[in-house]
Amino acid sequence: MRRLLVPLIVGCLLVSAAPAQARYGRSPVNTWVRSGDEIVRRANGTLRLWEAAGSTHRVVWSIRNLGRHIYPTLHSVIFFGCGDGKGFRFRYTTPDGADVTWAVNHRGYRRSGVDPGERAWLNIWITSTRSNRSYTCRLTGDGNGIRDRVWLNPHS
Repeated sequence: MRRLLVPLIVGCLLVSAAPAQARYGRSPVNTWVRSGDEIVRRANGTLRLWEAAGSTHRVVWSIRNLGRHIYPTLHSVIFFGCGDGKGFRFRYTTPDGADVTWAVNHRGYRRSGVDPGERAWLNIWITSTRSNRSYTCRLTGDGNGIRDRVWLNPHS
C-alpha cells in the first residue's frame, strides 16, 4: 500500500499544478491594417497600395485581444509579417520607434500585456525599390495559437 501511496501523491501534485497555467489559454484576435482612411479588416481583406519606385509608404498594423475579462486572459499577441521581396522592402517599428523587423520576420514579434479588448500595433514602412512590381503577402496576428490574417498587396 505504501508503494502506491507515494506515486499517487506525486501524481496528484502534478495534476493540481497544471490548471495554474491554463489561465492564459488561447483567445481569438482581430487583425487589421490602415493606410490613411482605408482600413482592411481581418481574415479576408486585402489592402492594395500604389507606390512610385523609391517611395516609402506607412501602414499601421493592429492586433486586438478579443478575449473576455473572465476567460481566457491572453499573455501576449504575436505579429508575423512579410519579408522583403519582389521589389519591396518591409520595416516594422513599435509605436516608440524601435525596429522589430528581424523578430517579425523570423520568430514573430511578441507584445506582452495586451488586456482583453485592448490592442497592440506596429508601423510598417514599405519601400518600393523597383517599378512595375506587385507583391502579395500575409500579415498574421496570433493569440497564443488562434490566428487571424490580413493581406497586403503593394504595386509600383
